Amino acid sequence: HPLNPQVRREQVRLGDLTGLTKTGVHLIRLPPHNQSTVLHWHNNDDEWVYIISAGEGAVMLVKEGDKDAKEEQLKDGDFFGFPAGTKNAHLMKSGNGEVVYLVGGSREKLDVCYY
Repeated sequence: HPLNPQVRREQVRLGDLTGLTKTGVHLIRLPPHNQSTVLHWHNNDDEWVYIISAGEGAVMLVKEGDKDAKEEQLKDGDFFGFPAGTKNAHLMKSGNGEVVYLVGGSREKLDVCYY
């Protein structure tokens, strides 16, 4: 990620591969002891995350508005939704194992991402 060069992940842009133009879908593998991105939220795009394989010690970090960030332990099958404009900044941290997940959302003509 441009704001944190330590962030490492492998991704396949499934939406692009299948010709989707209004919805983005990515299959992501997050290596152990890493984070998915930097804390962020979208002004115009909805975003969702579906956990396929959580890996030991993985967490979702969510910061709602001006509140302190909270960690939620991840487990296989978890689903998170982040509606556009709700100021729910989020990221994932892997623990000792790899995290495999789908992430997707809308593709509005203009989106502003806040970090």
